[in-house]
Amino acid sequence: MILCLTPRKGLSPERPQPSSLPDTVNNTLQFVRSAMTWTDIILFVAVLTIAWLILYLRGVFEPKVKYRSDHRLLLNDTNFLPLLGGFSQSLLTQAHIFGFWSQPDQIYAARLAAIRKAQHIIQFETFFMTPGARANEFAKALIERSHSGVYVQVLVDHSGTHKMSSSYWKRLRAAGVEVRFFHPPKLKVPLQYLSRTHRKLLIIDETVACSFIYGSQRNNVCAVCSRSVS
Repeated sequence: MILCLTPRKGLSPERPQPSSLPDTVNNTLQFVRSAMTWTDIILFVAVLTIAWLILYLRGVFEPKVKYRSDHRLLLNDTNFLPLLGGFSQSLLTQAHIFGFWSQPDQIYAARLAAIRKAQHIIQFETFFMTPGARANEFAKALIERSHSGVYVQVLVDHSGTHKMSSSYWKRLRAAGVEVRFFHPPKLKVPLQYLSRTHRKLLIIDETVACSFIYGSQRNNVCAVCSRSVS
């Protein structure tokens, strides 16, 4: 006996249809919804938020300057100091000390005297400043040199000089003094504000450098000035 099966009229054999992409996405979402409770979703979002916050506070999103050396140098290598100077953007010089002061009045007098002798450029950096007669006299000396054609640059720590009024810096800028703040608050790198500069330097005409050292006691200070040797 031979049986022949023919499709009914108006019907055609069913063929498997490839699943479309939207259907696949919907099925995946439905699976995720069924597998995850609201508690799981909240926990997952919290973990992502904490991870992003940690990266944000660490300054991951802030562009960074990268330095690289293709050769490892020993400390006694003749190219080590030039390489270190290049990485730190510093100038390597030789100098001899010509002045040392340990009394506050002597230090401020020596600083003003060095500023008044400047002919080309004055570069000053400090961590701490407070308003008063000495700060005003210091600003007056810088302004006088700036009006005389000397290029004056001032870099102060944002936190250590918070007691200074904004009008003080405006007065310097109005006289042509370039004033910048070290690590002002930034939304991209909020924890950077905790990193402060403790350098206290005065450089005159790129040949005379004075370094100021302050101790824990108010009068425990000293200053050293040196002159470069060409």
